[in-house]
Amino acid sequence: HGVGMPLADVVEPDPHQQRAWVDTLDRLDPLWVSEHLAFMRVPTDTTDPTRSEHSGFLLPPLQNDDTVALAVHRIRRLRDLSQRPVAFENPTNYLRPQPGDIPDGEFLARVAVEADCGILLDVHNLYCNQLNGRDSMQSVLEALPLDRVWELHLAGGESRDGFWLDAHSGLVPPDVIAL
Repeated sequence: HGVGMPLADVVEPDPHQQRAWVDTLDRLDPLWVSEHLAFMRVPTDTTDPTRSEHSGFLLPPLQNDDTVALAVHRIRRLRDLSQRPVAFENPTNYLRPQPGDIPDGEFLARVAVEADCGILLDVHNLYCNQLNGRDSMQSVLEALPLDRVWELHLAGGESRDGFWLDAHSGLVPPDVIAL
């Protein structure tokens, strides 16, 4: 499971990161690989696509047709690089839905179906998103192609400044376990 080549980055992956990814796969030989459906880098120079700023944190992408197409492209490239099936992890999103956003479950379903890939379903991320004003955990699950869920991730979090954070801290919340 990677964090260095998120699937919604508009900036091309770092060649050093790609080499490290392939080296790790050669050593571990996993049956499949996964990466976050998020972004971490923002271009800073429209004339030089290699210049960017790193956020230091996985950020949620816009949920629109362009991001679906970008994620599908990145997943296919990661599949080619890895020579293995690819799954994406659903992102944590601390922002309320914006006009024009594709609903959370539909967005994730479209990426999975159009990229013909799996989903690493982070149940705590669904919980976090629900508490922060996004779609309910149940509505997201109802929209997902559940046959594409290859792995479940359970974690804990914490409340800070009116937001529930995906901090991987504390116990797994009872609502996450129940789901």
